[in-house]
Amino acid sequence: MKLSNLFQQTLVWTACLGFLLPIHLVQADEAAMKLARPGELVDDVAIDAAGRLNGRVLTVDGQAMVGAKVSLVKADETIVSATTNDDGGFHFDGVSGGVYRMVAANRSVMIRAWSPEAAPPSARAETWIVGGHLLRGQGCDSCGSAGCTGCGGGPMSWLLSPWVIGAAIAAAIAIPLALDDDDGS
Repeated sequence: MKLSNLFQQTLVWTACLGFLLPIHLVQADEAAMKLARPGELVDDVAIDAAGRLNGRVLTVDGQAMVGAKVSLVKADETIVSATTNDDGGFHFDGVSGGVYRMVAANRSVMIRAWSPEAAPPSARAETWIVGGHLLRGQGCDSCGSAGCTGCGGGPMSWLLSPWVIGAAIAAAIAIPLALDDDDGS
């Protein structure tokens, strides 16, 4: 009985300590966090042997977007820009491995660029950016989230706040502890 009570108290104190720790001790790389949006997938792309990061910009119906400006962004700074060719292709020379945001045609994608030696088998040789307006989707043009009202997330996006999730976890731990009165007092 005492061991169970000690375990429960340890869980409560651990949860409280998590709220008190400085955020930089528990979060991911700050530069990557600035680039990422909640729930956004990251595309693994291999840099080719010549040191190029390759990609293609397409319309929603799969046609090449000729002459589209493409920017590679890291930590809110544009590293390099390019313009697409006749088949919608582009490349950036001299890119090192890391997490970037590629922006083109009112769309952006998160990519993780890998050197040829370090690239996982799932890494693609090029990334695709599908630009223009959504035709069939019901998501935001910027973040793809359903019901988004200007890239702030959907109407229930506040539920994904770390504070709300933490409060729910703390309540899930504290309420049973408060209601459990096994010691007879």
